[in-house]
Amino acid sequence: MDVPGTGASIRALSAPTDPPRLARVVAVTAAGTSGGVLLVSSNGAGMGHLTRLLAIGRRLDDDVPRTFFSLSSAVPAMAAAGAGWEYCPSAGALGGSGAAWNDMFAERFRLVLGTYRPSVVVFDGTWPYSGLVRVRREVPATRFVWSRRAMWKPSVTGDHLGLARAFDLVVEPGEYAGAVDVGATTRATDAVRVAPVTLVDPEDLLPREVARRELGLPEQGRALLLTLGAGNINDISSDVGAVVGAVRDRHPGWTVWLTRPPISETGPPPEGVSTLQVYPLARYLRAFDGAVAAAGYNAFHELLAAGVPTVWVPNLGTTTDAQLARARFAQDAGVGWCVPDVPAGIDDALAGLVDDDRRATMAAEAVRTYPGNGAGPAAALVGGLLP
Repeated sequence: MDVPGTGASIRALSAPTDPPRLARVVAVTAAGTSGGVLLVSSNGAGMGHLTRLLAIGRRLDDDVPRTFFSLSSAVPAMAAAGAGWEYCPSAGALGGSGAAWNDMFAERFRLVLGTYRPSVVVFDGTWPYSGLVRVRREVPATRFVWSRRAMWKPSVTGDHLGLARAFDLVVEPGEYAGAVDVGATTRATDAVRVAPVTLVDPEDLLPREVARRELGLPEQGRALLLTLGAGNINDISSDVGAVVGAVRDRHPGWTVWLTRPPISETGPPPEGVSTLQVYPLARYLRAFDGAVAAAGYNAFHELLAAGVPTVWVPNLGTTTDAQLARARFAQDAGVGWCVPDVPAGIDDALAGLVDDDRRATMAAEAVRTYPGNGAGPAAALVGGLLP
């Protein structure tokens, strides 16, 4: 396919259905341009890494070529942003050993670097792959940036933080709940910290009536956004069912709108629930009167910045992200509710969410205390490394 604005002919790799043989993986080829920025994202279970890179990439100067190289199967969404993209299957998608996958990744990375010849590479992920670090040593003239989100679980040792030595710059996207962050990155002194990185600024948010019209929501009535993640870490169907049942049985004036991200592996929605498959959804958030959302980095900061009162459902199965601490902080700060156990706690939380006065107070507090968007400063730091 041809990606608009890049002149690049790109063929995406997909994971085979039979046991894969890494030697059969065919490299993507593209007609690239020299210079610019290559934005590299790890896979993750959702789209957080990729979206943070998009937030930074879209704020680079207009004349800076940018290309995405990702392990996320959602990377084709970057074409809509006018950027080229390259896909490399993750170790989980291909199977096989970690060592074999890193060898394959290193070869793919070399090819992408040789094709696009970027001046700067930005990697967003919690663990730089050995294949990436290996190739980085082969291109000393290329500047490397690690976009390293904080708020790690205390159980994560952070032994790999020493890999920061392979980068010219470490940028830490800020955290609204940073006051309760006790993870390994809080003891590191190598990062330049910016405000929370979000895709849109408040002035980019569509007015309520415009957002509703474009999403197909009715003009009147209360709308609840239900976004519990991609569903690739744990089965969210029971939580979805509990929320939908509680709204249907006890709050009939509300309608439920369930997100289905491009990376989603979930099944059909519950009966009577409307679905949204829009990326990025952030600019439409004012269409909703409240939300029930996973407490991942992107959703957390986007909904707070938009002033949407939210019931936070921490995903306790994440490897690194301390979502429970983030959600508890929001509740203590008066900008949300923390519900680790949805079937047991959703009724009380929804009783607060449907109260107009409480929602208004919570929305105002979120907007008042939000520290701003760090995507612009992060892009400026990246742009400062360009020749």
